[in-house]
Amino acid sequence: MNDCLLSSIPASYHPIKEDSLPFPFSVDTNTGKIKVIEELDREIQAFYTFSIYSFNHKTEQPNQAEIQINILDKNDHYPIFDDSHEQYIYISINHHQIFITNIHATDADIGLNGQIDYYFADKDLYAYFHLYSNGSVILYNPIHIYLPIRLEIYARDQGYPKALYSKENMVIYLCDIFKRNECSSSTLRRNFYLGSIFIMISIISFLLIIILCIFWNLFLREHLKQKDHNQSYNCRIEGRKNLGNKL
Repeated sequence: MNDCLLSSIPASYHPIKEDSLPFPFSVDTNTGKIKVIEELDREIQAFYTFSIYSFNHKTEQPNQAEIQINILDKNDHYPIFDDSHEQYIYISINHHQIFITNIHATDADIGLNGQIDYYFADKDLYAYFHLYSNGSVILYNPIHIYLPIRLEIYARDQGYPKALYSKENMVIYLCDIFKRNECSSSTLRRNFYLGSIFIMISIISFLLIIILCIFWNLFLREHLKQKDHNQSYNCRIEGRKNLGNKL
């Protein structure tokens, strides 16, 4: 029904709703147009059903229509890991594939927005491990693996146009079952902490060396420039003295 036809019919429209439930819509009394007046969230309520009562004042004919509004999903929830964000797993290295563990994260969205994939933060780990979309972690290439090793895993949904990442990563410490004393939580944390400090100190030292080299080069240039200027000035003075003596 177009606007011209609506304007030619003296009708009124009124929503029939339950007062106890929130109603995030407004209904124009003259045209019957429904507008959203509050923010909608599918995770809070996926659909709304209500009735609209209309009355044609020309024919005095009442009418009632049932309305259902379905809320589309928006990718507004990031994946969350179900279990602890830190695990210690002890294995015995052999020449066969080894099942490590199964991780799982959930996403409150639906469809592609709620489908989750898992990834290693360190891409070099893919040369030794498989990480499947169901969360299974498999060591398929045990050759040249030196334990303990740290596996950092993050989750990402398939939301479009922008995928969301888990805010916290899953960390798995893979340890040798015969060397448990080398793979305690305190030992690993200390080693990785010291390693991080060493890397940070190395980066800072490298940057300081570069800065010092830049300043030193600038200082040398200025010093040489000043030296050349002084030498030129002295030469002019000596020239004037010699010229004066000849006269």
